[in-house]
Amino acid sequence: MIKFTEKLSSMCRFRRVVLSLAVFFSACGAESAQQGTAVDVKDVVDVLPTKKVVGDWQGLLSCAGRDFPTRIAVNALENDQLEVRWTVTPALGRRNYISPDGRSEITDRVLTGEYDSVTGRASVRESISRRPLQLDILFGKETVLLSHQRCDFGVLQRPPADAIADLQSELLAIQEEIVIGIEDQQGECPRELQEWIHVGLELPLDRLGRGDTSALWTDEVTRPIFGEPVAGFRAQRRREIRRALAGRCMVRRDPRQQAVVRALMGITDYRAFRDGRFIELAGPVAEDWVARRALPLLTSESLPELSNVSSQALSRVPRTFNFDRLLADSSVYDSQSYAQQTVALNEAMMARRAEEDFLGNMRDARLFHMLDLWQAALVRDDIRDAPANTLIEEVLIDKAVEYSRAADTARDAVKMAGWVSSVDEELACSEAQQDTCSEAAERLRDRLDELADKFAETEQTAFVALEDEDTSLQNLSRLVEMHNALVRKYGRVLEYGDFRDLMEDFEDLRFDWQRDQEAALAQQLASARTTSALTALDQRYFASSDLATRPERHLKRLGKVYDEQLTGTRPFAGTGSDAYLNALYNREFNALARMDAELLSGVAPMFQFMAQQINSVSDILGAAGRPLQSAARELNNPSAVTAVALRYLLNYEDQYESCLGADAITVTFTERVDTVTRTGSGIEVSRIRGVPVSTTYRIKREHADLFEDVFSKPKSSGADGMLEALFGLQGVSQLTDAVEELMDEHRCDSDEVRGFEQGLLAYYANRKRQWGR
Repeated sequence: MIKFTEKLSSMCRFRRVVLSLAVFFSACGAESAQQGTAVDVKDVVDVLPTKKVVGDWQGLLSCAGRDFPTRIAVNALENDQLEVRWTVTPALGRRNYISPDGRSEITDRVLTGEYDSVTGRASVRESISRRPLQLDILFGKETVLLSHQRCDFGVLQRPPADAIADLQSELLAIQEEIVIGIEDQQGECPRELQEWIHVGLELPLDRLGRGDTSALWTDEVTRPIFGEPVAGFRAQRRREIRRALAGRCMVRRDPRQQAVVRALMGITDYRAFRDGRFIELAGPVAEDWVARRALPLLTSESLPELSNVSSQALSRVPRTFNFDRLLADSSVYDSQSYAQQTVALNEAMMARRAEEDFLGNMRDARLFHMLDLWQAALVRDDIRDAPANTLIEEVLIDKAVEYSRAADTARDAVKMAGWVSSVDEELACSEAQQDTCSEAAERLRDRLDELADKFAETEQTAFVALEDEDTSLQNLSRLVEMHNALVRKYGRVLEYGDFRDLMEDFEDLRFDWQRDQEAALAQQLASARTTSALTALDQRYFASSDLATRPERHLKRLGKVYDEQLTGTRPFAGTGSDAYLNALYNREFNALARMDAELLSGVAPMFQFMAQQINSVSDILGAAGRPLQSAARELNNPSAVTAVALRYLLNYEDQYESCLGADAITVTFTERVDTVTRTGSGIEVSRIRGVPVSTTYRIKREHADLFEDVFSKPKSSGADGMLEALFGLQGVSQLTDAVEELMDEHRCDSDEVRGFEQGLLAYYANRKRQWGR
């Protein structure tokens, strides 16, 4: 069983054609992208202007266990560029190490690069080709973080930089060798150290004291013993504790206790002490940067106007300046969630820049390309509707004036006339833009009248020459072809200027010649024995509306002959649409195509306009727009055969159950009708969910592909209106009624029904090939 979970409508496969069109109407007023409204970054964070970072900074740079006193002098250049003069002195206590790489002296080296006042980050580099120096700098108000190659930390402050000077003194002190004398070994081990050692002995260590002793350094252990965390001990106190542990607290004959004491002597480990002190100075800078700069930008309700440099800095700063270590114990920063936030922001920034580029191209484009881009914006998920609609409001009228001034060709005029008519029919624009579009259309009308006068004068020459010819069927055929050629070339431009008079002249002459040749025309119609022959005569000697509307007495008489001949074609007569059904039976595809054009002429302008829009959008969307191209072809060349197939398939089970066969397929459609309350402006205020109701149909297995192809549900109310216009056409309604008449009069296993069904399947397949489906 095939199960369709969408609503079954009395419409058909043709709905699917219009689905891609409906987006143009339903999307107007609905947002298709959510990049957010941009706000000035100065409303989100306090920028750090260049003048606040220029000047001298001095500090320490920690690289591979060595700590180098360093200083930078910052000068401002033009266009947010900085010049940084960098100097490094030999490592503390390691005079042989003159710089981080141990070889190259760094004294007053000049580096330049861009400074970003939003994030306070600068990246500077030497302008030399071989082994250039490079620094990343993160400026805070009082303290600067420095990053160079594989260095761990870098912290600088304004002179005199007392905190840096204190750190430098402590690093020198912690490096001094501790000599244990006889007096250091006399006396009792201090009580607090005894408690610390006792905690170590309680750990699950083996008899030689081997095992995990990391717990001895935690706040939970050290705070009760010393009254504060051991991480806060300065160099001098650490040295005193180390001296006592190595002297009075060392027990020579207890290897387990010796191992614990030796572990505690790590309190003077240089790297651990140095890293802790660096984090004390650099951590608050990193935490302040995250809390006061990064997070406000990342969590702003509206998308901040960030430059590429700023958005890149948000991603790179935490990694460049080792925030995972600096903020390991901070509640402000979690690397995983921060990374997710930066990815989301950068994606939104990229989307907005792409949108800005798109809207910039739209603003710069000529009128009709701009309109094509507008329609593309309404169906693209990455372009918001609101700014696209605002742009149209701002520039459409000026663009129309500009285009009309330059328009000079028939192609220009056809574009203008087609768009003006679509505006008049309220197809081109949403309700919100209708006034703007109407005013722009008005600007085009004057130019259309001028161009129509010029073109009409040119085309009238050929008409006048033919008008002087004698009346004959041959000349009547030439006149009709000339008329049809004008329609193909100029379309709705024929409704403007002197073209109106010229087309009236064409009609008057055509009617006169038809009257003169009425006997000959009646004879040819009476001699036609097939639908194809009749429709060929219609196309050769009559304009598309002549035999359809029959506005003149001679056309009523000729139309009667035409109808009698159609009634006499085989095998169907008296159905109300004999010509179409007989053409299907006889597989007269050319005749069917001509009848389709006539039956659907009432919606042809609407569909052609939508096809033009689809083709334009398809070109703009590239590969993503290719699926729309077959819909455009179907709109340019629609067929009433879909309505015939729909009626035949829906009625089959009731009329022809005996011919379903043992392998019939059951198709289920489910619909749920909700009760919706809306305000006067269309805003939904309440919805009562309806109960799903299912309807089942049994179909012949060989009809399954056709059944699936013609049924679908429109996803927008915009499609409903167009489909109602299509299936509300009198000719189409008459045709579907004729299908029911045919099924009432003929058995399902009759030659007539078998031939009709085979012709129906064949013509539908022919149309699908034409549409590229």
